Amino acid sequence: MELAEFVDDIPSNKCSYKRFQGRPFHRIVPGSHWMYNTIQMLRTGTLTYSGTPFVADFEDLGWVETMETPRTFLTHLTFPLIPSDAKSGVPKIIFLSRNPKDVLVSYFHFIDSMINTGFEGDFSFFMKFFLSEEFFSSGASWFTYMKEWADGIKEYPEMRILSLTYEDFKKDTFGCIKTLDDFLVVNRSVAFLQDVEKHIAFENLKNDHSKITDQSARWTVVDKYGKVPIYRKGRVGDWKRKFTVAQNECFNATYRQKMAGYHLDFDYE
Repeated sequence: MELAEFVDDIPSNKCSYKRFQGRPFHRIVPGSHWMYNTIQMLRTGTLTYSGTPFVADFEDLGWVETMETPRTFLTHLTFPLIPSDAKSGVPKIIFLSRNPKDVLVSYFHFIDSMINTGFEGDFSFFMKFFLSEEFFSSGASWFTYMKEWADGIKEYPEMRILSLTYEDFKKDTFGCIKTLDDFLVVNRSVAFLQDVEKHIAFENLKNDHSKITDQSARWTVVDKYGKVPIYRKGRVGDWKRKFTVAQNECFNATYRQKMAGYHLDFDYE
């Protein structure tokens, strides 16, 4: 794995990341806490906040074998890098996506709020980086990631996969919880699903996360308290408060060019 750097004409703008087999990787990309904690409540039948998930991208996968079943873990890996068992339908996969404009804004604030991330720069530089094929996630830019997953889902119909969007989860939280309940075949009561809906309300999860005192030392490299800085706003359309008109036009033009032939349905507000 080699170290790479993305820069522009302003010396203070730079971002270092890792490249493996020609693909960009960041050192830390934990996310999807909302979905993870919803799944954990459904699978355990409790309303306990489970904190930060096991992120398969950054841990020794041997640890998976020590986890109690049923096991739930997170990955941001692009499709070609996921295990062959996942492609053949052994585990169940819940694929959560979000409109890319809000992804960009959320990711910028996430990176900007931490230490030792390898990123130095302003929002304009981060957008330039996000729109490039060098953008670090877990093996691909956002555009390549979405296309590779779309292609993979078509190529491997035997996969057991449920696709949901962040926006749908916000718009119809209970409906998505019921869909998850059916997909996971946990058969919780309507009353319990309603309790889950209340407990995973954004402000409730944000409050629960702030109370955690035993986070893994894994995260002290980016936060002195060992907590992943998540749960910022939880809004759909927050990009409109951040993008300039010119930035929006640039984003739209890049999206049309990179996603030609792919029709992804996102709500942007």
